[in-house]
Amino acid sequence: GKCGEDEPIVSIPTSVSGDVVYKTGELKDWDTVKQTWKNGLQHIGVTPQTPRSIAITIPMVCTQHDIQRVVDIVFSEFKAPSLFITNPWISTLMANGSETGVIVYMGDTATCVVPVLGVRVIHKAISHLSLGYNDLFEENNVDSVYLAIHKAVTSSPEHAWERLWDRIIVAGSGVLIPGIVEKLEERVSHLALADQHVQASGRKDVTVQVDCSVECRSSAWVGLSIVGALLVSLQENPVIEEQPIGAFMTAEQYAKHGSVYIFSSECDGCTLLPDMNPIDEAEAREPVHPLSNVSSRDSLNPAESSNAGPYAMEYHQGWLTKRGGGMKTIMSRKNWKRRWFVLQGAQFTYHKSNVHIVSHSPAVVRQHALGVINLLDATAI
Repeated sequence: GKCGEDEPIVSIPTSVSGDVVYKTGELKDWDTVKQTWKNGLQHIGVTPQTPRSIAITIPMVCTQHDIQRVVDIVFSEFKAPSLFITNPWISTLMANGSETGVIVYMGDTATCVVPVLGVRVIHKAISHLSLGYNDLFEENNVDSVYLAIHKAVTSSPEHAWERLWDRIIVAGSGVLIPGIVEKLEERVSHLALADQHVQASGRKDVTVQVDCSVECRSSAWVGLSIVGALLVSLQENPVIEEQPIGAFMTAEQYAKHGSVYIFSSECDGCTLLPDMNPIDEAEAREPVHPLSNVSSRDSLNPAESSNAGPYAMEYHQGWLTKRGGGMKTIMSRKNWKRRWFVLQGAQFTYHKSNVHIVSHSPAVVRQHALGVINLLDATAI
């Protein structure tokens, strides 16, 4: 489908013409997939003669060689000007509007349970189960999913347990299983309260919330659509709190360095594989960076953009480092935070991330900002 839209235009089944494309979450038939992608892209008007940038999620089970193969196909076969790759659980979080949660991604041939904390995957707590949609109608098999969710939470940093229990997102085919929400909430709560580590932490009650709406079936695609629309706007890799949410590569980089360059620090491909992206489970301290002068008072006057449209006033956006407000006391938060700033006229808004600033009017952007600074009131710039 097209980035920025709410649902895909073409849906491609896992099994095509009787061939097994995926097995236990791993892509097995690359030739069939490549041809299927080609047919789907042609259906929406994307060909090597009329190329477009491509955003894609990798399979649940994926190797470095698999990712390089995707890169080769996209640039060599489809002639895309740029490529963005992310995990299905990260794109599912984007569709949910969250940065933290446990993703229960149920496919036709496998299930993955993945805890994500501040868009950082807790790799040691991932569970990969060889249980597809049809297997999950048997209660004994579903027990494995309950245990995997419990492990995903309790193997994560303790300070994040409540946030993870409160945001369990079921995606993929599993949303169609009758009564899945009630079963998950009941069994995960029971496992938590019976766990000796949870008891030792002093918790006497646990609230488990499961999001399992029918729309979640395609949430990985919807999240990718959101990020893809942002890529069109920014032409660079989206970042939340200094954490890339995927890998971004251009055709020029591919022509110069080849597919292996996706794993360079410039492209952030190391975020896609556990062994290439070690996670520090302790909350990292924000570095302190000095702010530099970036504008003058003359630049605060509204400038007419050459592009006609409802939001024609020229604007600028990007990352800056902002110091927290409040009184300087022991309990104050005077630490430095990396924020996404949007400057339009004299209005300087700042946001926790840049993910949701896509195709919205300045008024809507300001409404959802963490704060607004009126630069006409500034004493120095």
